Amino acid sequence: MQTFLPLTRLMAAGAMAVALALTACSEEVTAPGGTTVALSQAEADELGAMVSDDAESFAEASTYDNTTGFDVDFAEVGFSGPPIPGATGVCQPTITPPQPANLDNDRVPDAVLFDYTGFDCTLANVNVQMSGTLGIEDPAIPGFGVRFIFSDLARIVSSTVVDRFRARTWDGTRQIVGSPSNPGSQLTHTITNFKTTFEFANGNSGEHTKNWNGIFDADVAGSIDYGSRLPSGTWSFDGNATWIRNVINTYSVQVATTTPLHYNVDCTLRPRFDGGVIEATVTRNGQTTLVTIEHPACGTTIITRSNVPAT
Repeated sequence: MQTFLPLTRLMAAGAMAVALALTACSEEVTAPGGTTVALSQAEADELGAMVSDDAESFAEASTYDNTTGFDVDFAEVGFSGPPIPGATGVCQPTITPPQPANLDNDRVPDAVLFDYTGFDCTLANVNVQMSGTLGIEDPAIPGFGVRFIFSDLARIVSSTVVDRFRARTWDGTRQIVGSPSNPGSQLTHTITNFKTTFEFANGNSGEHTKNWNGIFDADVAGSIDYGSRLPSGTWSFDGNATWIRNVINTYSVQVATTTPLHYNVDCTLRPRFDGGVIEATVTRNGQTTLVTIEHPACGTTIITRSNVPAT
């Protein structure tokens, strides 16, 4: 299966790459009007991109896939869905044990390990390489639950299409619980000290360690199938994080959802949100900046910053 992007999209992507390169070379330290702020617009853009990507990762790792562990796809470069039809190379991890026990006979095995060593999968003009492991556990709770244990799970994307991120690495534990009263319509997703390390296409890096809580409500009641990809619906997030940019600069980040993010399973570009707003309150060296991350359409984010006066 091949995916072709319109010429206008490729031109826009190239323009974005040029803009990123320019802002990386000349970062502001003041907001319009000369007010000192916690971070520049270029830094706000990177933080906003990371927060948006981490928000989408909640959807990727909210259901259990018995072949790949979680939703492994090419959405950030124009293709959405399991990379099986038309893909070449090693496109599935090694599963241990091959037939894991499942004492309660639900969707989730008692314990299984997905090893991505040697994962090297190509589809059309996109190559995805992965390494590290993902452990899956069935937590001892009433109703549906799944625990994901990420250990240096890295994904490197190479493509002729411009992508904000070249590589991501995940470390930590996530737990998903279906609503006791209506597990097919709502779930909660909690991460504790979960670290995502990003390598941007422009060479910058970021380490985002989070304590977040997410709540998902399906658009269609009863449509959540914990053995399939998450359906369309809305996400709300809140929590705190520490962001380390380029190893040396550390920021405190508080995240809140002002308008629930609408996750659209039909989006073919990341982030797969076509509505919603997240606000990140960022503090460094006594200065605070509010970063607003708006998602007006699939694959589109609008990131703005404003100074927060000291109290």
